[in-house]
Amino acid sequence: MSDSSTSSHLFVVLSLATVVCGFLMIWSFLSGTYVDETVVPEREFEQESFNDPHLTFELNRKTTVQLSFEGTTLDDSWVWIKALLVDSDNKVLGDYTVEMAEYDDENDDSWSKSIVLPKGQYKVLVHGEDAKRSQGWTDEHTERVRVEVQKDFVLTRYSLIGFILFGIGAFMAIGSSGSDSDEFEADFD
Repeated sequence: MSDSSTSSHLFVVLSLATVVCGFLMIWSFLSGTYVDETVVPEREFEQESFNDPHLTFELNRKTTVQLSFEGTTLDDSWVWIKALLVDSDNKVLGDYTVEMAEYDDENDDSWSKSIVLPKGQYKVLVHGEDAKRSQGWTDEHTERVRVEVQKDFVLTRYSLIGFILFGIGAFMAIGSSGSDSDEFEADFD
């Protein structure tokens, strides 16, 4: 088997692996099962208490969970939140600090985090402040944060890494087979 034929076969295999990783990335974006969500008004941000969580959920097996936070009412302002993911024994499993903002056309009003959790019961507590409350606005004009939980979430990072590496390998195989064919043509001149 010639080097150019080997390079062609390598290109085909690496190209197929790149396509498979691409499909896996698309599937991971569409994965996840809705568990629960709530909207937390700013006036509740100041009530950080383990006894009064903003969201509770239960998992019947070990799985990947995604917590998503979105500033639903941001308009030329910001909101800062600290979210705690707590188990049934009040042990903090995740401590996340997030600042979300929306000014003019620059949108940074959502954030998410994936974590693998064992079977059990969990709580999400949200604490924070926003620009409008700090400027003396009333409750009806302050920000709200939507908190959503999804389970059975497939992580995208592994398929993305495969997509990049196999894609680079396929392009290297093309370059390798292209240079071999130029040498082959030069032998017949």
